[in-house]
Amino acid sequence: MTCGFCLRSCGWQLFLSLAVLLLSGCGVGSGQLMNEQVELHEISAEAQVIVVSSEDGTMRRVALDGSEGVGAEAGGEMSPEEGDLAATRARRPKECGNGPKSGGKLMLEYNQGNARLSLARASGQVIELVRVAGHAGGSNLLEPPIQPYFFSDTCDLVVLGFEGKIWVLEVASQRISPLASGVDAFALSR
Repeated sequence: MTCGFCLRSCGWQLFLSLAVLLLSGCGVGSGQLMNEQVELHEISAEAQVIVVSSEDGTMRRVALDGSEGVGAEAGGEMSPEEGDLAATRARRPKECGNGPKSGGKLMLEYNQGNARLSLARASGQVIELVRVAGHAGGSNLLEPPIQPYFFSDTCDLVVLGFEGKIWVLEVASQRISPLASGVDAFALSR
């Protein structure tokens, strides 16, 4: 009798846990990132510093290799004046011609309920870099699931926003790693 009660009780707890998990992932723009997620150190290190902004409007410098001390700039929160100046000079390069493997143009597409970020090469070849499966909505979303995206200086990495985090994608392997919490990112002008 006790065992039957335990099984029913555990069954309900499991059911409720699954229901909460399913409901929490059903908002507009939600979806599952299909790329292999790895630790940042497993992705090609690149010391380029970018600017990441958060929901409260603050901006900070973050290095793509995760280091805090690239020069005196990385890791530090920017003053409002510095942030405004950086934002007016923001760069988000969608095209990249450097390097034989990573050159091309980035494009965001929607296909049968999935969003994907692809790389179109000059040869006409299109390579899927990032896929978000099962997001709610279509191509007319005000906020697409993949936020502003761009190539790094070396063209080997792509920076993008997804679900309140800034991610770094390695073009060659298509592995991806979260870099920082934030809703937007851009490269500093040179």
